[in-house]
Parts: sequence; structure tokens; C-alpha cells
Amino acid sequence: MVDPRFKARIEAYYRAFNARAEDAYLACFRPDGAVGGTLTGTPVSGVGVQKAILRTACGGLGDLMMSPVTLYQAQSEVMVVWAGEVRAPSGGRTPVHGITLFDFDEDAKIRLAQVFWNPRALTGVGPADSTGVDPHHREAIEAYFEGFNGRDWTAVGLLFTEEGSFGGTLAGPGLRGEATLRAIYESAVSRFPEIRMRPLEAFQAQGDVAAHWEGRAIGHDGLAQDIRGISLFRFAEDGRIARYRIYWNPRPLLEQA
Repeated sequence: MVDPRFKARIEAYYRAFNARAEDAYLACFRPDGAVGGTLTGTPVSGVGVQKAILRTACGGLGDLMMSPVTLYQAQSEVMVVWAGEVRAPSGGRTPVHGITLFDFDEDAKIRLAQVFWNPRALTGVGPADSTGVDPHHREAIEAYFEGFNGRDWTAVGLLFTEEGSFGGTLAGPGLRGEATLRAIYESAVSRFPEIRMRPLEAFQAQGDVAAHWEGRAIGHDGLAQDIRGISLFRFAEDGRIARYRIYWNPRPLLEQA
């Protein structure tokens, strides 16, 4: 369920990035396209920034190489799970993986590329089991999934700011308000009564956290289906969720339903 134009652009992006082919890389972006992420900071727009990120990949990012593995779309955005490798502090090559959020314009040019990963393999700094995610944010993410799985919409609502928004693959670009959020959740579990999700690995970039999850749901025909996806949490300064987006492939469940 990924737009073929977006998929082709993503493939072109990774080919150009790995080849350090600047002209081909820049051709994937709008001139005002923004780039940012875990190490590179809050997304900044412009061709100069796009060039700087590509050139940094050869040095400061440990000669990073990436290949797309799984794609999930929600409106003009595509979350890409990727795997790759970097030059380790020891001098050898070590595997890395992460998530990149792409946002596209109407011509399938990249408006935003935001990279989420754990750069410990590059820096060698931090404990081996470090995730790089703020502990308070991780607690909020775990509380969100616990509330969802327990159908405790009041508890889930308290995790959001007053103007917090919810959107995603089936939910649309973004809806606000406690009553609206409750209606979305109730509609989801009415359609798929046994849907449950469990958070897995997560990566942080400034106030945003991209979290893998896996789960299981039962369609109306009674058949169980494993599901996977990515949730993107944007946290306010007070630690509450200001924006939530869910990216996944519901086609198997929709076909059942």
C-alpha cells in the first residue's frame, strides 16, 4: 500500500546516497526540502543542507550505507525501516538499522527526510543496551500501548496535550480533541475487536520518537493476523504527546473484513 511514485523516489534516494552521487541525490528533493534526524538535528531546509548531509555521510557519519527494508505509508508520508552499516570506532564495519520518515509533495519530491537511529555503533558512547530514547518518553510510549490494549481511553487521552493530534494510515492526516480521539479508538476496536500492539525498539530524534511495534488482530471472519508497523510520537516540553501518527499495512485485515 505504498504509492509507486514514492517507492521509486525512495529507492533512487538510497541509490544516490550510497553512491555519494550528489546530483542524483539532490534530484530526489524539492529545493526547499528539509533534512534532519538523530545526529543531524532539527530538520533544516535548503539545497546547502542537503549537500552537507550527503558529504557528512562520508566522514562524520562513519561512511554510512543504508538499504530500505520495509515501507509503510500514511497520506503523503512514508516510514522506511532500513538496515545498513557504518565504520566502527575500532576501524571495522558494523551493522546499524533505523527508520526514516519521508514526506512527499505532489510531484513525489522529498519535502522532508528525518532519520531515526541509534548512533552508538558509530560513536561507541553509552552502554551496550542503550536505546537513546528519553526514559520519560519511553514510559509514555509504554503507557500508550498499555492503555490501548486495555481499552482505557481515558488513560490514553491523559497522555496527550489538550491540542494533541492523532493521524495515520487509516485515521487520516490529523484529528484533534479528546472526544474525537476516543471515537477513533472505539471505531478501530469495533472493526478489529482483538487488535493488540506491543512496542519494540524505538529511536529518538529531538522531541520525536519512532517506535516499531508488532501485534495481532482478528478480522470479522475470525482469522488471526500478525501485524507490524511504526508509531511516531512527538512530545511536548511537559512530556505529553503533542502529535501521534501510526504507519502500517492494514490490507490483510481489510481483505478479511
